[in-house]
Amino acid sequence: EEGMRFLQQDCINATATDDQTLTTTWQAVKITSTVASSVAVLCAIGYELFRRDPIVGKYVYDRKRLKEPDRTPPPLMQSRSLWTGTYDDPDDSGSGGKQKMTCWKVQPAILELLFINLDHKYVRYSKAADEARKKREERGKYTCCRRGWYHNCCFCNKRKLNNERNDDLFVDEDGFEYYPGHDYTLDEEVIAKRFEYQWSKTINDLFPAERIGDSLGAIEESVDTCVNEQGSTDADPESLALRSTEGTLATGCMSGGEESLNCDGTGKKKPSYPYRLVYLFMPPGFHVWNNALPYMSHFFWFPSIVRRFNILFRTSYDSNDDISLTEPEKELLHCVGLDIYLLIRFTRLGFDLTYYPFLVSCITVLPVYHVASTEGASRNNYLSNTINSIENGSQLIWVVLVFSVVYFLYVLRRLWVEWEVFIQLRHDFLARGTRHFYHNNAFKTKYQKTCIVECVPDEYRTDAALFDTFNKLFPNQIECAEMLAETSKLDALVGERKKLIVRHENADALHRYRCWKNTRTKLEEPKIRTGKLCLGEKQDMKEYYENKLLEVNSLIDTEYSALVAKRASSEGEVKCQQEEKVDPGRLSNNINTVYRLFPSHIRTLLSSPNQFSSSCGVVEFKTFAAKQWAVQCNLADEPYWMITTDAPDPRDIIWDNMCMDHKTIEYRESISEFILLIGLACWGVVVTWITSFSDVIATGVGLPQVGYLQSLSVFLVLLWLPAVFLWFADNVIRFKSFSQVDEFVMKWSTGYRIANIFFVFFNINLVDTVRCFNENPQTIWIVLSNGIVRQSSFLVSLVIQAAGQETMLQLLQWRSLIKQAVMRPLIDVNSKSKRYLDSLKEPPPYERSFVFGFYAPTLSYCLMIGMMFGFICPLMLGVCAIYFWVATKINTHNALFCFTQPFESGGTRFYYWSRITLVTCYCSVTI
Repeated sequence: EEGMRFLQQDCINATATDDQTLTTTWQAVKITSTVASSVAVLCAIGYELFRRDPIVGKYVYDRKRLKEPDRTPPPLMQSRSLWTGTYDDPDDSGSGGKQKMTCWKVQPAILELLFINLDHKYVRYSKAADEARKKREERGKYTCCRRGWYHNCCFCNKRKLNNERNDDLFVDEDGFEYYPGHDYTLDEEVIAKRFEYQWSKTINDLFPAERIGDSLGAIEESVDTCVNEQGSTDADPESLALRSTEGTLATGCMSGGEESLNCDGTGKKKPSYPYRLVYLFMPPGFHVWNNALPYMSHFFWFPSIVRRFNILFRTSYDSNDDISLTEPEKELLHCVGLDIYLLIRFTRLGFDLTYYPFLVSCITVLPVYHVASTEGASRNNYLSNTINSIENGSQLIWVVLVFSVVYFLYVLRRLWVEWEVFIQLRHDFLARGTRHFYHNNAFKTKYQKTCIVECVPDEYRTDAALFDTFNKLFPNQIECAEMLAETSKLDALVGERKKLIVRHENADALHRYRCWKNTRTKLEEPKIRTGKLCLGEKQDMKEYYENKLLEVNSLIDTEYSALVAKRASSEGEVKCQQEEKVDPGRLSNNINTVYRLFPSHIRTLLSSPNQFSSSCGVVEFKTFAAKQWAVQCNLADEPYWMITTDAPDPRDIIWDNMCMDHKTIEYRESISEFILLIGLACWGVVVTWITSFSDVIATGVGLPQVGYLQSLSVFLVLLWLPAVFLWFADNVIRFKSFSQVDEFVMKWSTGYRIANIFFVFFNINLVDTVRCFNENPQTIWIVLSNGIVRQSSFLVSLVIQAAGQETMLQLLQWRSLIKQAVMRPLIDVNSKSKRYLDSLKEPPPYERSFVFGFYAPTLSYCLMIGMMFGFICPLMLGVCAIYFWVATKINTHNALFCFTQPFESGGTRFYYWSRITLVTCYCSVTI
């Protein structure tokens, strides 16, 4: 009994709430808020400055317009003025006609991000403001500073050449000048002939049975036909706001009435200035207050009640009471796609589930906690706003109970509304398909009728054998069948060759540029140090890379010849295996020993394929029905025999992993998940160690122990975990599509964040928790209740950092910003090749599109924290509402102007968010 009392006391002390810790709670939250706000302000200042630079703004903050101009709204306004730069413009409000300054003629639009929406009036005014800005700059009148101020003033990057010989310089679209002879001034054929190599084998040697020339010609002809037809029958309808802008700008000027007074010399009516304050205080998702009223009536079942009333009295009624999207919402869906639109809607859902309950708690629950803390013994300011202020047996707990019940009903109803919208959008997607095929119907039809075949047996690993097999299963329904060749080694060599070509071109460009600058001086070739750590002898850079290219070309030629020989031998082996299957017992004794010592799972996991064809193939059917039969039916009674799945989007495929064996991926995934589960169980140890180490540092610098350093350490670990999971899924497990990689990252990132919440509650690791529960189950509930109240400030700090640091860094696009604002200005563009300069214009991999494994877990994490603490600590709802409000603005901006989704999943991520919301409800009820 004495030992059990000590164990019980140890478990309770694990989450003890001492007065010294509680008195520093508000100070810790204050420090976190100050640092996060400072980071947010710095990011906002950097964003406002760099988005006005023509180069940084073009390739960082408005880069979506380069790839999808028809799905990008007008640029975010840099100034709200419609002044075109002429002093006789009657609309010039306070510009000062007699001023001689060329800058600051109009006021800049600060924090225009907060007002962004796709309402027709706002889009129309934004387009007019952008056109007025361009006209002002043509006349030499600038909003803030001169165009290109950052690249011209802050960095001496040779944007303007010192052309003493008056040569004809080439100027690109960004204003960079290039000397005669640079790659930008040469034809593509001249550049391509530099690295011509006479290969010993051609594609006809690899595929001798097929008529390669005819098939390639047929493919090119079909592609040209689709491109020609695209302009006439399959042309994409332009965005409604963009299409209607030109028509509406010209209206009102021909009547000669009052409206014509606001028209300029072009005969177009200037759009009225949109009322902006309403957009700032309006809840996310609504663009005008008239949209909010129908939504509220639908939310409280008013149409259904009216319909029931009319049925009861047998009067006429409209049976259509489904919620529908407004025009701005349809515009947003058109521009960003279904997946990103659902991401934005989930962010709005998080705002609705935290902001409105917080307002209600301010007049219901918080006053109760304040009264209870005044009457009770607790004097701590933080505890006076939590449920801990209510004493045991107090009747005030009924107010909290009613609030929690109403809150859960509100959550379920709000989720029901999202399901109504999602079902309509999902059905529309399944009926019309994705928008990312650029309306190439032939290509889309070919993809939709194709399936992936995995685990193909050795005796069927030829195109003819695969075609005959499926043609027997589905007579006269097969269009074509192909086995994927195992070319991983060849792909790696080709990738190395591309890198050497870029380096050789840079060395050649540097030498030619130096020769152009110093025509009278004979310059030596650029040198490079070879050997380990670049400590070897100096060699000519061009000669060194030319020799490396010759070596890689020889290796590529050898590997390609080996593939040709491997194909011939593989066809012979397949024919023999079709006549008589190879028995492992008939093999040599050495191979049979390997079969005995190592199980098939280990052999498959470690070995590499030694055949020409992999175990994966592609089959195209003639009809959709036959393809669905093949996907939904078992083709044989044997496991792992020709497993058929829907073909992923071609842009979703990771081609380097496409030839991986299906069973190998499953084995690696199982081992990886087992390792991650162990890490998940030991996450409490990691959190405890991080907090203890942070306490030591905080004590040394004089900060609160339960404060900023603890939350910052855990925040950084959780921030970089998705990158680790992404590398694990892509390079270790080697999934075949990026959707599978993204789903793996999203699943485990969410799991670790959920585990972080509960281990923060316990403040002890899982082993100690199980030990306490086995010895004395009653103790675990005391530990849980103490931990929830004590660690709530820690979770508040995590949400504040997510709102002020993580989301603002997403707005800043810091990876692309470093590339365009730091690396590119420091580079002398004339000393680099065209291929290298074109690569600088591309964004980094993590900022090309929305990676749901990086964004969705953070949204789910903050939603779970807000809902779990909705009645325990209502202040948490307000903090989470701030996060979701900021995240809604930033995600909408990035979706409209920055990110380009290469493919869509059809909104399948919505199921994940629905499960997260329901699981959070269950956990909140339990707590």
